[in-house]
Amino acid sequence: MLKLPLFIILIISHICLAQIPDYKTYRWTETPITAALSTEEKKLSSVTISSKKMVEYVITSQGGLEKYLVTHTIQVLNDDRAVEASNKIYVPINYSSKLLNIRSRVVMNDKLISEQGMADVKKLEEQDVQYYLLALEGVGKGAMVETIIYLQLSSMLYASEYLQNSTYTRDCQFSIITPDYLVFNTKMYNADVPKSDTVIDQKRIISYQLKNVSAVEEEKYALENANRARVEYNFAKNTEYAVAKSDKWSDMGQLYFNRMYSGFEKNAKDIDKLLKKLPLKGKSNEEKAFAIENAIKTSINLVQEAKDEKYVSDILKNKYANLFGITQLLILGLDRAKIPFEMVISCDKDSKRFDPEFDSWSFLNDVVLFLPESQTYITPGNALLREGYLAAGLLGQGGLFIKKVESEKSKLCETTVKTIALNDISKSKDIHKMNVSLDVEQGISTILYEREMSDYACMGVKSYYYYGDEKQKKDFLENLITNGVKEIKVSNAKVENFDITDLTQYKAPLKLSATLTTDAYLEKAGDKILLKIGELIGPQEQIYQEKKRQNPIDMPYAHSYNREIRVKIPAGYKLDGLDKLTINYSYEDKDGPMFGFHSYYKLEGNELVVSCYEHYNRSSFPLEKFEDFRKVINAAADFNKIIILVTK
Repeated sequence: MLKLPLFIILIISHICLAQIPDYKTYRWTETPITAALSTEEKKLSSVTISSKKMVEYVITSQGGLEKYLVTHTIQVLNDDRAVEASNKIYVPINYSSKLLNIRSRVVMNDKLISEQGMADVKKLEEQDVQYYLLALEGVGKGAMVETIIYLQLSSMLYASEYLQNSTYTRDCQFSIITPDYLVFNTKMYNADVPKSDTVIDQKRIISYQLKNVSAVEEEKYALENANRARVEYNFAKNTEYAVAKSDKWSDMGQLYFNRMYSGFEKNAKDIDKLLKKLPLKGKSNEEKAFAIENAIKTSINLVQEAKDEKYVSDILKNKYANLFGITQLLILGLDRAKIPFEMVISCDKDSKRFDPEFDSWSFLNDVVLFLPESQTYITPGNALLREGYLAAGLLGQGGLFIKKVESEKSKLCETTVKTIALNDISKSKDIHKMNVSLDVEQGISTILYEREMSDYACMGVKSYYYYGDEKQKKDFLENLITNGVKEIKVSNAKVENFDITDLTQYKAPLKLSATLTTDAYLEKAGDKILLKIGELIGPQEQIYQEKKRQNPIDMPYAHSYNREIRVKIPAGYKLDGLDKLTINYSYEDKDGPMFGFHSYYKLEGNELVVSCYEHYNRSSFPLEKFEDFRKVINAAADFNKIIILVTK
């Protein structure tokens, strides 16, 4: 967890008598509003008539800083699906938040049906997540549900609020309320609306208002959260204290660097003891980094709830640490081994796209370590990954790159905003080879199966297989090879290069091989034999687009599939309908190839050879390329449906 900058002390040092803040006085109207829906609104599952979010910072009479959030929604439920989704209110909480009050009322045909509050709330916990539950009474089709939730939050001076949700909203408002001498920077994303900034009765009110906000559309290959309308806000300055100003990227980099290197000298001896146990002599820096990471991740368990330890010796003794402890241990280990590295802090792109123009701690959630010599990364918070791979959500994201600068007097750093490189498509390959023999009389196919997956194509597969028990490994392998087809018998299965603790195996392609026997791909239809050759590549996604596409295209990473199917034609038989196997979609722009699907065939004596190449050279594509992208995705699905005839 990143600690608050020291300037907060200066912010809250302005002591004044607390006025009655809006979060305490805000109420709904005594008489519920009426909401006549338009013809188009009645067709929707539900309609949010009004949505308000108000963040308020308050200076208490003791000079402390407190933060509150009030949300007020009015929603009309048009069908049973909306009723099922809205008849319960869930309020998640964490160690830094507190539910102060909740009020909800249900109106049907302009008549008040029920009104509930804190006395009706239950506190629950499921899988270490705590939340409050309010089950609403009298909710049915046509009901209008009005709810106000009052929360006290951590007094962090930065955050983001999403303003677009799963329902169409007529009117959406967001406000930040502060004492007039506290100034905040704000920025709206994915919506173009003006900002209002006014001072009333010694309170500064920054607000945005959105009209007719469309519902968030669930679209394949889209970053749902990153594309939602949201506001980022961040403390800018205290006009009464010139030194109380917001951190810039360089300040944040130095603060994080200082925290990571805190107690460095006292920890150095324990780090050196750890390094002496490892076979680092004569190794390259990449090999050393892998060995250090592997030793830490195999001996120290990541426990998120663990306390911050003051010394590395305590972590090594306890055999567990929180994310900060694991990260610090890796950083100090690389430093003492004299391996060049940089700290990189960013956020998952599904949450938000990193904005280099808006300096805020809100974008700094995930920490990885960059090795400039090998151009690879270490991910401290993921025990299943080793040096070389990142979580896909960080590929192509901007971030803070923090590099140590040697100094005799003090430890300094250089902070730069850069982009984390995308993966190389030439390395992320998934290659299938299938040699198929047909027993037409018995309706049986025997397939010699080979598959080679490299780089990001096998990132999660290796880890899952390595850590699984024997049954899990067997089930996982068979499901992967058969694509979940139960009618396939697997024999002679073999896996190579799955040991993620061995650098050579970890960097090598994962190799799978097996012999498959099945009646799933041959089918008799009268006097004809059908060969479901397309199904050999496994199920494929298909995009149906009934509504206009709203979002640009985003995929986890650049990748390609290269499939070769060789079918031995039985003596006395021939294959008909082969022309269907020729498909060609290919698209490029000024930057080169974008995506494509190509399949073709040839006959070599008594053997049909089908080649199929599918590629996505980048992970993101603009909205205007969607129809071309959809053709490529659907081409793979169309190939999957191809059936050819086996005739005498």
